[in-house]
Amino acid sequence: MDFKSSELWGSSRFVVPLHNPISEFNARDGVDLNEYLAYSEQLGYGKTKTGTDDWLSLKQALPEIETAIAPETDQSFRIQRYNWPSDNKISESVVTVLNTPLGDHPDRPHVQYTAYRLASAINDSLILIGTPGFGYSGDLTTKQKSDLKNNSYDSVATSMLSLLGSLGIKSINCIGYSLGAEIASAIAANANDQIKVNNLVLVEAPRVSRSTKLERLSRFLLEYPNLKFAWNHPADSILRTVSNLKSSAPNRNLTAYLSSLFLDGTERTLFQALDRQAGLSLTLCSGQNSKISPLVANTRIASQLRLKFRDHKVRQIILPGETHAFAASVQRYAFIASLILK
Repeated sequence: MDFKSSELWGSSRFVVPLHNPISEFNARDGVDLNEYLAYSEQLGYGKTKTGTDDWLSLKQALPEIETAIAPETDQSFRIQRYNWPSDNKISESVVTVLNTPLGDHPDRPHVQYTAYRLASAINDSLILIGTPGFGYSGDLTTKQKSDLKNNSYDSVATSMLSLLGSLGIKSINCIGYSLGAEIASAIAANANDQIKVNNLVLVEAPRVSRSTKLERLSRFLLEYPNLKFAWNHPADSILRTVSNLKSSAPNRNLTAYLSSLFLDGTERTLFQALDRQAGLSLTLCSGQNSKISPLVANTRIASQLRLKFRDHKVRQIILPGETHAFAASVQRYAFIASLILK
């Protein structure tokens, strides 16, 4: 199913068709594995050797993983810069900032591959930032741990903004999936006059609903079979190869982040971001069948924000057949990002 740009952007709420039909299998609860594998072979995704050879070739072209320091907090971050100008003069460019899900970090091959796909689709500068406390990024500070327990990502976001400023970045787009969506929204809400935020793209933000901790835990448990299946049987042949490559980097601060994910907060942060960032465009992207980022909650927030901020573009993307496991269909993830950010 194809669509024209005018049809796509003619409404503030739209459904994006399946870019890769097999992604619907990834998102369906109780899918028969033999049926899935037969279908993936038919579409050419089941050739593991091809995925391995492609990854080995691609790996040589990936930018190096660096360690950079945020001046304001002296906190270290693992970063990877894609499509960066050779002279390092980035102040005139709009840089896409990619924030990672819970426990993921730049040293993991599947995270690098996702960033590569996004950077290729956007065809512009992108920086992948490792979340503090995950992988080889620095530990959370005492203040950051306290803020997370008190339902705030602000001090995590301001440290990241300090890092971006030290690299000479003046203008950004923010995109994040799952926990990364919460951090991306906090970056937009805390950016000062020195860094302008143009686009904010939240994919499967987990804190959009107004729920008790018990209700939220129940939704996480209901979603787990979809996530486990998608992680273990990715459709993309390269992702199928690299998802089995584990890095030894530790995840030290899972508890602090998990405690924050059981609280509401996305709505308040988005009001703050739109209030502070003139011209900011917001896109809420969620799976039609997501338990962790429910469609009804995303729709409610999008409607409220449109009424309150009439001078801002607030869009909602609904992904048919998808749950919170959406990013396992990495090519479709990149395709959606390119539609929004190009």
